[in-house]
Amino acid sequence: MKNLFHGHFKPSESQFKGLWSESIFAFDANIILNLYRYSESTRNELLKVIGLLSGRVWLPFQAAEEYFRNRITTIGGQAKEYDKIADVLTELVTNLGNKKRHPFLSDSIYSELESLSIRIKAEFSESKRVLGDKIYTDEIQDKVSTLFEDKVGDRYEQKVLDAIYKEGQVRYEAEVAPGFRDGVKDKSGNLYRKFGDLIIWNELIDKAKKESKSIIFITDDKKDDWWLEYSGKTIGPLPSLIQEFKEKSSQDFYMYTADRFMQSATQYLSEQVEEEVIDELKQFRQEEENIRDSWAKVLDDLMRTSQKSSFKIVNEDGIFDGSHRLNSYKVASEEEVLKYLIDYTKMRMSEEGGFVGLKHFVTSYLAKKGIEINHAYATINNLKEQNLISLYDHSVGDYSVKAIRILHE
Repeated sequence: MKNLFHGHFKPSESQFKGLWSESIFAFDANIILNLYRYSESTRNELLKVIGLLSGRVWLPFQAAEEYFRNRITTIGGQAKEYDKIADVLTELVTNLGNKKRHPFLSDSIYSELESLSIRIKAEFSESKRVLGDKIYTDEIQDKVSTLFEDKVGDRYEQKVLDAIYKEGQVRYEAEVAPGFRDGVKDKSGNLYRKFGDLIIWNELIDKAKKESKSIIFITDDKKDDWWLEYSGKTIGPLPSLIQEFKEKSSQDFYMYTADRFMQSATQYLSEQVEEEVIDELKQFRQEEENIRDSWAKVLDDLMRTSQKSSFKIVNEDGIFDGSHRLNSYKVASEEEVLKYLIDYTKMRMSEEGGFVGLKHFVTSYLAKKGIEINHAYATINNLKEQNLISLYDHSVGDYSVKAIRILHE
């Protein structure tokens, strides 16, 4: 049974020891970028552990490219956090100094608080200056460069990327991991940015095949197109990923978040990692997850309940993009949806092996036309009930995709 359902079985203790002693340790861009967000002690400890694996660490080319593309933005974002906290501190001191409000502090305690506030903001200002200097003189980048010298994947040729893009359209339509949750990542003008995770996935498989070695991937990407989750708890890597990796490379695959990677390092590398370091990594990851989950819920609620609200959407680099507004989405009639479907069908059928995928038609083609997504799905269902279109399972390679066929124009 284990041979048939390899991905559903957690490695035994002896297998974990083998993985840690033989595997290549590959790192995602978010792990490297988060070095700018951690305290100095945590950052140094993480770099130290990576250094202990120096002979077996590796950075996919796509991950390295994403790191350099987002480095300055990450530094700038962290610098702004100092300003935000300083503003909160100023407001607190001001409010507590208002004698007309209750509760209020005694003069002696308030004086101490005011003095402490000044010292804290002065330290924030210095920390912000040091962080800003990293844009020009970046010792973190220097350390990363040293650790991964001659340990970065090669850039894929364009024909290989084109094949990944083509496969990605089908995989994302069928919600085949990894990366399908990034299907909206085309707001930057780069139509293929959304396939970043799939490119990394192919790089990992190719590296394992080339070196005949298993891979341990370290990432703080917590979307469910990488991880198996149940009742809010992460069980482990998606079984489908472990299975696909084994089938394509004949090698084993496993994943860790940064905190679990460091926790396991104490066991398998005999490296004493302070509990405070692991706690900081875990707390940071959980805070990031909570922020993403909260915004996802807010955006989902707004999309479902409002056609006039204006709000910002987070783009592929984690930056709020104010160019996408709910008032740009409209409810399309059945006639409009059918007309768009006819146009899209003609375009798709002109391509080799072309077909009309339901999800891609709605979430990509119609969305770009300004059509509200949820209503569009309901309209398509109405067209089906009227026998104007049919929905069927279209097989493309190993995948099955829900597709649309026009019956009567």
